[in-house]
Amino acid sequence: MSQEIKFRKVLLVEDEVHLATTMKVALEKMGLIVEHSTTIENAHERLSNTEFDLCLLDRMLPDGDGLELCEEIKSTSNAPMILVLSALGEVEDRIKGLKEGADDYLPKPFSYAELEARIQALQRRYTRATILPFVPLKINKPEALWSRDIKNLRILGQSGWIQLTQLEFKLVSKFIENPNVALSRDDLLKDVWGFQWLPKTRTVDFFMSRIRKSFEIDPEKPKHFITVRGVGYRFEP
Repeated sequence: MSQEIKFRKVLLVEDEVHLATTMKVALEKMGLIVEHSTTIENAHERLSNTEFDLCLLDRMLPDGDGLELCEEIKSTSNAPMILVLSALGEVEDRIKGLKEGADDYLPKPFSYAELEARIQALQRRYTRATILPFVPLKINKPEALWSRDIKNLRILGQSGWIQLTQLEFKLVSKFIENPNVALSRDDLLKDVWGFQWLPKTRTVDFFMSRIRKSFEIDPEKPKHFITVRGVGYRFEP
């Protein structure tokens, strides 16, 4: 079941400070609550801690191409809409952005009237799944915890069945299949994401933050998905 939702919270990822300041004022006049990041790394942190309806994303950021972040966001459940705003405005650039998961692509420079129109168009398309509360299950057999429903991409946590994206399901399955074993970030990037070469990225940490929010009673004090300093993460059933 889904319901139409109006945009409320927006993440603006833009490293040009003067442009970001002007955009923030314009967006707030549209009735939006705006948070601002200047890097992919900072955007990761905000996305891990806050649920946004819309992400306005520059491409040429100090720590990489914003499309890397776009792809990561869209591989997660309940992802916000993404509008790329970039000086890279050639046809091939726009096509690449849309293929990487952007919902719209607006080349710089742009008018604020067009920006508002694009946002309104995205809002008309925007629906988010209505989240129904989980009813805690009475589990008689301890081994039933962490059971996997491969067909429906669900895993049984302490509060019930948790619906995941395909990538999230693959990541948690990797841990379930290797209990009490420290798995490095590099190994996870190879085995779960299929990277042949290893980019400098916080993709694993970004996803682990989301996994903890889904499965841990207290994500700040995890009991199952444990950080192993200097290595990666360990799963303790």
